[in-house]
Amino acid sequence: MTPTLRTNGPLQNHASVSFLSMHSQQASAAGRTLFCLALLVLPVLSQRLPILPRATPLNFGEAYAGVTPAPPTIEFCEMVSHPERYFDKQVRLVAQYQIAAEGSYLVDERCPLSHDQQIGVGSPEVLDEKQRARLNALRTISSHEYGGRAMVTVLGMLRNISRHDFVWYQYRFDILEVEKIEPVISAYEGELQAGMTYRAPVNSDRDLGLSLTPAPRISEHHAMRINWINLHKFPELSKAGKHRILFTVLSDEIKQMTERRWNRSLRCKILRIE
Repeated sequence: MTPTLRTNGPLQNHASVSFLSMHSQQASAAGRTLFCLALLVLPVLSQRLPILPRATPLNFGEAYAGVTPAPPTIEFCEMVSHPERYFDKQVRLVAQYQIAAEGSYLVDERCPLSHDQQIGVGSPEVLDEKQRARLNALRTISSHEYGGRAMVTVLGMLRNISRHDFVWYQYRFDILEVEKIEPVISAYEGELQAGMTYRAPVNSDRDLGLSLTPAPRISEHHAMRINWINLHKFPELSKAGKHRILFTVLSDEIKQMTERRWNRSLRCKILRIE
């Protein structure tokens, strides 16, 4: 009899069922093993690992609450136009500092003030040693080099305080700190005045020395001499050529030599070559 292949089907199905049954038994055993291990490990972990606190949400407002913002830099003309906006608020200010016989004032040529509108200069009643040392720098403005006026960058507060006696101002600006002091620079146009700082072209010559361009205007029957007191500190000016310098007129003295002859002598200090 010819064998048939029908017997192969039942044999294959029986093998498959046997294999699945074995696999299911192995999976169940592995699952029971893992479950038992979990029961043993979890109590140990709960005893050794600390319980972490709940995370606190970040509050950026609180994080930066202790940081003091930098004082705003404002124009002097803006401050005098709207003083009520800046009373008792610390600001950074650039203005011209002027020393007068009766007091000191802040001004700006772009917004001139009347006598009654002046901004006087003061300082807080309580200052530490560092603040006092910094404010002492303002004394240099009274020297010949500055001639009683200078461009200053200062930190301070505008006060709604006026004074009307030998010192006269509408408001007072209390200076807390001095950051920069620079001379007030004028363009040289042939005239020289003591206490003024000029920017001017000069010509260097080995024989004639350093001369201003154009030459200063000289009155009739006058002779003029300029003494550059610190020329030796600028060796570049000893070379022949043209330069541009910043200088201050420290003194201007005129002496009568004869009935119709006068000598004018000026002492000038070179600040820098530009």
